[in-house]
Amino acid sequence: MDAEIKARWLEALRSGRYKQGKYRLRTHDDQFCCLGVLCDLVEPERWIPAEDGGEPVYAHGHSHFIGFPALDMLGGGGLSSGTASTLIKLNDAGASFPEIADYIEANL
Repeated sequence: MDAEIKARWLEALRSGRYKQGKYRLRTHDDQFCCLGVLCDLVEPERWIPAEDGGEPVYAHGHSHFIGFPALDMLGGGGLSSGTASTLIKLNDAGASFPEIADYIEANL
């Protein structure tokens, strides 16, 4: 993973600026999963608002996951689908953003 992107992601996850949510990259009321935070940091302009009031969609994926080509781009070449799956599981199982940041720091 690109060191600059990783450092920005860790800082964002630990900052308290993002409200944590589950099962979606970003909700209509701006709750994010850990991968949604990464999307927002790298390409904040790529969110597409839902016309029906539903969840915003990330342009390289859907409302609940990132497309595989975007994982590589977002991570600067080092975020595999397996790693993304692990992070999604941690997030949706209730690990806090600081706990997820610790995992990322130790394992990526």
